[in-house]
Amino acid sequence: MQSKIKEFTKDRDWTSYNKAQTKEGRLFVEILRNLLDETVSEPIKKKGRPMHNQKDVIFCLAMKLYFGMPSRTLTSQLWFLKDMGYIKKVPHHSSVTDYMRRKSLTPTLNYLLMMSAMPLKYLETRFAVDSTGFSTNSYERWFDSRVGYNDRHKFVKCHAMCGIFTNVITSLEITTGECHDSPEFDKLVSRTAENFKIDEVLGDKAYSSRHNLETVHHYGGVPYIPFRSNCGMKRKSGVWKTSLELFRKNRSKFYKHYHKRSNVEASFSALKRKFGAKLYFKNFESQVNELYLKCLVYNICILVKAIFSFDIEIDFSPRDAPDYKQAF
Repeated sequence: MQSKIKEFTKDRDWTSYNKAQTKEGRLFVEILRNLLDETVSEPIKKKGRPMHNQKDVIFCLAMKLYFGMPSRTLTSQLWFLKDMGYIKKVPHHSSVTDYMRRKSLTPTLNYLLMMSAMPLKYLETRFAVDSTGFSTNSYERWFDSRVGYNDRHKFVKCHAMCGIFTNVITSLEITTGECHDSPEFDKLVSRTAENFKIDEVLGDKAYSSRHNLETVHHYGGVPYIPFRSNCGMKRKSGVWKTSLELFRKNRSKFYKHYHKRSNVEASFSALKRKFGAKLYFKNFESQVNELYLKCLVYNICILVKAIFSFDIEIDFSPRDAPDYKQAF
């Protein structure tokens, strides 16, 4: 048993790992603040009651997900962060949860998530796609032929594309639990292609379609997606025929690339183990924002590891980006 443990851990750089774990909390706050300062604009001033600073609100929401605290308990931690200069004002605990329910916050969080992966764009060229479910506090009734009607937790589906080298999430789509995986594929690939060079895209049989293969080929990548047993070559595109021929005649070469798809499963496992597999807000809009924040916080933790493992510099320099002044 001891030899198996040594074999499993021999390739890990424990010096970098220990530094990342011991300094994660401090660097997390600094990276998050830097990301918000570079990518989020100040809100437009309007008449009436003064608005909260949107950078401070998103900062507080991210800290809530990072610490896993209720909003009331988090307030004391926010006062320490205010004294350190990370936020200008500590919002009321009900204001923090109120902003989580706003649908207008979702595009901002989506953009922040994509920007949080940008410092790793020179390390990631191969990507894997998959989906996973996050349970909620709501229930729905299912019919089982063996036991009759049964109440089960509703769940929200997270469709993600991850880099297979660092496991960073490069693009994300969130749907209800009943939605299929394949229609979300082209959105994930196209958003990742805006910031990353795509060499390979890996996915399971749920994404096996002509449209998905052509999408990967359009952005210069090679798709490694297994085919169903009843697939044929008649009236199909050239990409479909090439991939199917490789899958049938050279399985060893195909699966040599495809087995890296398990990295997206590792990303989901790390995300759920560290930040929870359950969503606590009740309406769908707030659940979407909560899940975006979970993935954003996860990406920042990946950046902390990359600082010590690959000696990279974190840079969120503004590009031709959309204007999110109206997000609140």
